[in-house]
Amino acid sequence: MGYYSSFEQNVINDVISKDCLVIAAAGNMKGAKGNIEADKHLNQIEYPAAYNGVFAVANVSNIDQKSKSSKWGRHVSLSAPGRYIYSTIFDNSYGYMTGTSMATPIVASAAALVKAKFPSLTMEEVAERLKATADHIDSKNSSYRGWLGSGRLNIYRALTGSGPDPKPALSGIELEHAYPNPAHDYTNINFTISSSGQTTLNLYSASGKLVKSILNQFIRKGHHCIFVHLNDLHEGIYIYKLHQGNTSRSYKLLVDR
Repeated sequence: MGYYSSFEQNVINDVISKDCLVIAAAGNMKGAKGNIEADKHLNQIEYPAAYNGVFAVANVSNIDQKSKSSKWGRHVSLSAPGRYIYSTIFDNSYGYMTGTSMATPIVASAAALVKAKFPSLTMEEVAERLKATADHIDSKNSSYRGWLGSGRLNIYRALTGSGPDPKPALSGIELEHAYPNPAHDYTNINFTISSSGQTTLNLYSASGKLVKSILNQFIRKGHHCIFVHLNDLHEGIYIYKLHQGNTSRSYKLLVDR
């Protein structure tokens, strides 16, 4: 499992600014039982998938159900088939393999196909097209509703635009409860914005004093996961506040030593 690195986040920010799309596997869980309650402790956020701006991919079966070993979360952008995929393996051979590492190259190749057919699209627009044309699979994954991205990749629809209308567009901004919360040394803050723009995410004391500026930059629309170090804070209750334009959202965060 990869861990957060500000250097790696800066590298990702740089390549995204050059119109690249960074696609990464959401990660796999060894010993998973396929039950959300039993597997929660295994579903730790993994990097590079959880970096801000990365297009994370989960693994589903041929009947659109989350693969037992696949990680999940709000940072996941899309799901794709990743069970028993015939692939190249070590020693110049072929074999069947399972994992998010099998699902991810399918999404990467789909992005390349979309870009080839619609060269005027930016890579951000390619990503949005892949998500908008995905097949909705929440009904087959009720325990993981909203945690497998926009659905299962549908390459045909991404290239042709055919099929049912995509999900309605988000209006404004959505902020989620931080996890973990109560937190000790760190927490992750997830939010979704419907339009690109200057965005701030700040941490305040219970009395309203600014104690940490987490984010203050131009952010692309979509879902974002921000890793926040808490080592420099005293134990107590804090408020984290997301602001863009004329809209703000806030929640409480408990730092527990």
